[in-house]
Amino acid sequence: MSSEIVKIDPTTYGMQATEAAQVEAVFLPMIDKMKELEAQFNEIALLPIEPTTCKKAKELRLQYVKIRTGTAAIHKSAKEYYRKGGLFVDGWKNAQAFASQEKETVLEKIECHFENLEKERKEKLKIERLSLLAGLCDDPSMYPVENMSDPAFTQLLDGLTVAKKQREDAIRIAEENRIAKEKADREEQERIRLENDRLKKEAEAAEVERKKQEKILADEREKAAKEKAEIEEKARKEREAAQALADAAKKKADEQRRVLEQKAAREKADAELAAKIEKEKQEKILAAEKEAARIAAEKAAKEKAELEKKLADLIKCPKCSHEFSIKETKGV
Repeated sequence: MSSEIVKIDPTTYGMQATEAAQVEAVFLPMIDKMKELEAQFNEIALLPIEPTTCKKAKELRLQYVKIRTGTAAIHKSAKEYYRKGGLFVDGWKNAQAFASQEKETVLEKIECHFENLEKERKEKLKIERLSLLAGLCDDPSMYPVENMSDPAFTQLLDGLTVAKKQREDAIRIAEENRIAKEKADREEQERIRLENDRLKKEAEAAEVERKKQEKILADEREKAAKEKAEIEEKARKEREAAQALADAAKKKADEQRRVLEQKAAREKADAELAAKIEKEKQEKILAAEKEAARIAAEKAAKEKAELEKKLADLIKCPKCSHEFSIKETKGV
């Protein structure tokens, strides 16, 4: 580089050479210091980039920063003092700041070389690791993967993989349980239907048997009444015949009457027994019907309770997941 670090033409600002010399004299100490650093700058700019070079670049950059900030202080003081040379002073300040800033940029790039390489390495590592975590969780970026050691990241990757498999297994098992439950419900409904059909057939058969027994008893009563009528008719005829035979046949008629009365008593007792049997049969049939009705009512109540429980498990608020009872859902 030229030994003239900063060169400004004073005529550009409408100043005489003697006036410009006074301003230049103010900035010359800082220019001399920059000249002293020029050799170091050229040396560091050509050095291979390694930790020691980075350290030297930082130290030299800080010296340039100090010169630049000192120049800024001179600029402020000179501008206040030199009213007419304000623009000229600005030119010095800007030109020198530009020259220093350019060197600072070069030095800072050298200084932060390894730091920038590390940032690039971490960014690349972050992209690679986030791609491995994609699909394993909702937000992989929440993990500082670029700062994790390889074992730590491997542990995280394995953990999220296992967690994902567990979630998938839970979903699969829940679906299998749902299908099994639906199948069990269908089988239970079929069993209930078959049971109801069986009870209905049994009730119909019991009704047929009851009517059959009623007909048998009615036939027996009719037969008994007919026999009784025949006996009474026969007794009447015998009494008429006995009356005709007078006193001799009276004893025989009385004996026959006694026999007939005994027979009638037996027949009456048989009729009462038949009525009692009929009554007991009717009571048994009525008791069977009541028991069948009670069993059907209990089953219906149980089915209703199970249905209400299922509905209570299924009816939920889509906004707050609140579970509603069957009563709470009426009218909604």
